[in-house]
Amino acid sequence: MAEAPKVPQTEVKRRVAEFTARAKTDAPARSAAPMALPQSIEDKIDIDQEIAREQQIKNENAAQDIRLKRVTLNRLFVFLAAETVLIFVFALMQGTQWLSFHLEDWSFKLLVAATIAQITGMLFVAVRYLFPTKAE
Repeated sequence: MAEAPKVPQTEVKRRVAEFTARAKTDAPARSAAPMALPQSIEDKIDIDQEIAREQQIKNENAAQDIRLKRVTLNRLFVFLAAETVLIFVFALMQGTQWLSFHLEDWSFKLLVAATIAQITGMLFVAVRYLFPTKAE
C-alpha cells in the first residue's frame, strides 16, 4: 500500500483553526432558530384519535370494496344470464327450424360447448379473484 503524503504540521494547524473559526461563526445562526415545539396540549397529536381515524379509513375501504364487488358481480350475472338465454334461443331455433334457422351439427355443438366453457371460466374467475382466501 502506498503511504499517505505527509502534510506539514503548520498546514494541519491552519486547517484546524480555519474549521474552528467557521464553526464558531455558524453557531449563532444555528441556535437562533430552535426547533419549533407545540404551543399547547391541543397542538399535540392525540394517538387515540389517530388510531380511530385509521380504523375509520379501513372500514370505509372495506365498504367501498364490498360495493365494487357487488356491482361487478351484478354486471357479470346479467351478462351471463343474457348469454345463456341467447344460447337457449339458438337451441330452440335449431330444434324447431324456426325462421329457417339451421346450423351444422358440429358448429351448433361447438357453440354450446364454448358457451358453457366461457360461463364456467368466468364464474371461476369471479369467485377466485373477487373473493380471495385469507392467506393471499
